[in-house]
Amino acid sequence: MNPPAAADCETIGAGFLAQPVNSLSTIAFILVAILIWRRGSRRFGWIIAGVGVGSFLFHGPWTDRGEWIHDFTLALGLLELVRPPRFWLIAAGLAGLFAVLPVVADPISGGLAVGAIVTVLAAHKLRAAPALTVAGVGALVGRLSASGGPWCFPDSIFQGHAFWHLAAAVALGMVALLEVDRWSRRP
Repeated sequence: MNPPAAADCETIGAGFLAQPVNSLSTIAFILVAILIWRRGSRRFGWIIAGVGVGSFLFHGPWTDRGEWIHDFTLALGLLELVRPPRFWLIAAGLAGLFAVLPVVADPISGGLAVGAIVTVLAAHKLRAAPALTVAGVGALVGRLSASGGPWCFPDSIFQGHAFWHLAAAVALGMVALLEVDRWSRRP
C-alpha cells in the first residue's frame, strides 16, 4: 500500500505520529468545532470535529479508516454548506462510494467545495470574502508545498499542508459565524 499522506510533503516516519506537524495541526478543527457548537450548530460542529479526528488518524497512525473518516466528513461538511434536498440520502451514498472507491473522494470533494463557495457567496456576498480569502491562501500554500512543489521542505517544522489545515479550520469557523442565522431557520 502506498503511504496515504505521501503527497503532503512532510517526511513520513515510524510511530504513532507518522507526520507529526500535519497530525498536530488537525487540532485546529477540534477547536473550531467547539466554537461552532457554542454558536448554535451542533451538527456542523460534529462534522468539523470528525474532519479533525479523521485527518489526525490519516496523518498520524495512518489508518485506512482515518482516510475514510477524513474524506467522508470533509464531504459531509461541504454538503452541509450546500444543503441539497435529500441531504442524508446523498450523505449515505457518499459514505458507501468512498468506502468502495476512495479515489473519487478528492474530485467529489472538489466539486462540493465549489458548490459550497457559490452557496456561501450567494448567501453572504462580500461578508464571505475574508473566509474565502483565508481558504484560498491556505489552498495555495498547501498546493505549492505539496510533495515535489517549490515550497516542499520534508523535514521542516513549517509544513504547507499543516498551514492548509489551520487555514481551512479558520475559514470554516468564519463561515459558521456567518451561517448561524441561516442554520437557525432550518427545519
